[in-house]
Amino acid sequence: IRKRLLELVGEEANAVSIVGANFSAGFVAGSLAAAATCPLDVAKTRRQIE
Repeated sequence: IRKRLLELVGEEANAVSIVGANFSAGFVAGSLAAAATCPLDVAKTRRQIE
């Protein structure tokens, strides 16, 4: 994701655009990880309560 974002910026990459690309890539990766694991954690917790 980060590489793709930096390709969109192209040769004009400065510190702000690199930080933005890093932040965006981290946000997307974190969101996908949370969306994938949250339902599993809920199911695990419900089974432990039983």
